[in-house]
Amino acid sequence: MSSKIPQSAHPEHKNPPWYISGIAGSLGMTAELTLGGQVLNRVLIAQQANPDLTVINATKSIYNQNGIKSFFVGYRWNVGMAVCKGFTRWSLNNTIFSFCQDHIPKEVQKNHQYLVPTIVGIGGAIFETTVYLCPLESLKTREMTILNPHGDKNKIWRIIRDEKGSIFFKGWTGLFPRQAITWVTYLLVYDKYRTLLIKARGENQIGKVEKIAMNFMTGATAAFLTTPFDLYKTQRQKENPIEQKNIVSSIRFLFFHHGLQGVYRSLPIRLVRSGFYAASTFTVMDFFDALPARMKL
Repeated sequence: MSSKIPQSAHPEHKNPPWYISGIAGSLGMTAELTLGGQVLNRVLIAQQANPDLTVINATKSIYNQNGIKSFFVGYRWNVGMAVCKGFTRWSLNNTIFSFCQDHIPKEVQKNHQYLVPTIVGIGGAIFETTVYLCPLESLKTREMTILNPHGDKNKIWRIIRDEKGSIFFKGWTGLFPRQAITWVTYLLVYDKYRTLLIKARGENQIGKVEKIAMNFMTGATAAFLTTPFDLYKTQRQKENPIEQKNIVSSIRFLFFHHGLQGVYRSLPIRLVRSGFYAASTFTVMDFFDALPARMKL
């Protein structure tokens, strides 16, 4: 039996034009952000900036700043990330994947089934982390963790001026492994769940609820694996960052001072958002028939 990752459950499925996937991905992620992802992300950052905060206390602390308006601090940076991430994730991903499958010998792919997903994951993660994700994440996190983000509209611009280019790359060493693991997880784990679902359903049509559930499980797997890296990223990017700059010593420090519960305290919010992401993004992608052939059911 070949170990090569199947392109699709149905041979007639073809890859859509890369720009269609990119545009649909951007629309899906922007919709997810606007309809609830922003609020969840705001609470998530508050918890990661202070790992001892519960969801309720984090929500109260944000609301006490300036009411409902406080939940939309950092929205401009999140929109930029949603558009860029949605476009590159669904267009660049598929382009690199197809290129690797066309140019790497089939026998090599057969004997090393994780090779292509790993190349795609690492390559895509390096690109998006360096080009736009780390700069925008850093600006968003700093803006969200300023003591009074509504008091001085120009403070974030003065921070950029004072710190110059360094602010754009804070937390890169935590963000890159988060993105690489997420990409590889979606390429490998998604395929495993898809294969199991196809076997279970046989010739029966797979419904939208099952598709969303499968994508949620993939996102949940990635969220669990990457939460410590995500916490470290926020700790490095926040106002008054953690003193330990090395990722290993920082995570060790966080485990020692906040315990396993503190390090993973933000996981429930990340799981909720994974479900929301699966429902909104994949609904949009499915509507535009923009999913890559290997992900179609």
